[in-house]
Amino acid sequence: MKDDVEAYLTGEMAKAKAQAAKWQRIEEAFQRMLSDLRHNPRPDAIRQSDLHGDQFAELSGASAAEVILRDAGKPLHIKAIVQEMISRGFRQKDPKKLYATLYSNMIRQKKRFKAFGEGRFGLVNSQEDGQ
Repeated sequence: MKDDVEAYLTGEMAKAKAQAAKWQRIEEAFQRMLSDLRHNPRPDAIRQSDLHGDQFAELSGASAAEVILRDAGKPLHIKAIVQEMISRGFRQKDPKKLYATLYSNMIRQKKRFKAFGEGRFGLVNSQEDGQ
């Protein structure tokens, strides 16, 4: 029994170390973004190159959409945003569920997102003109 407990605890410790390493990489990416923002306070400071794979998957739906819209530099249709989120590794793989949730969140977050009509969204604090 002692061996079983020891094996279990060793496995759990390995999982915890892997999680800690993943969160460390995410923290480092955010630190780079904060540093970039302090040195260059443009609203488009967050770029695709800063977040990818597991790091992108850990973002909320609204934050992931914001990164995609910043990278695009223009308003996008909600379906294009969802497709890009999935292609970048966002954790929700069901496009219909993601579409509905994201659409609802973007409509409610008027300080963050601007609706251009017909399912197109952009960022409030950007130079976008809806075209």
